[in-house]
Amino acid sequence: MMQYRHGEYQGRDWTLERPDGSHLTLSEYQGQPVLLVFWATWCPYCKKLLPGIERLHQKYADQGLKIIAVNILEDNDPATYMKRHDYHFDMVLEGDDIMGLYGVTGTPSLIFINARGKILGRSTTYNPEDPILEAFARSELNTE
Repeated sequence: MMQYRHGEYQGRDWTLERPDGSHLTLSEYQGQPVLLVFWATWCPYCKKLLPGIERLHQKYADQGLKIIAVNILEDNDPATYMKRHDYHFDMVLEGDDIMGLYGVTGTPSLIFINARGKILGRSTTYNPEDPILEAFARSELNTE
């Protein structure tokens, strides 16, 4: 995997809080492809998508794919939801302020970011088997 010097991150950086009170800063993952998943516990399409996101996480996390669930427009307890469904990818709370950075207007919304922070694409798929998920991971991790 290529290494990037500090300060080379090309994307818009942000820091949000995790459920445990620690903070996640997007640029900490420079050098890794990142999949942002904007979601909410009340969203039926998110409920359908998230099992596929967990499978992607299980398959590619050790190879360097970073998945971050960005909880938005929430009125419930997303940490309990994640735990109850045994999801292990990272999650940040109250992502409403960064929705505009990516043109997100609803849930679910997926943002595909390469290792240098460049947005490669967006999707509103809710199909947990959508080939775009696997294609992104394989191409960015060079596993093809």
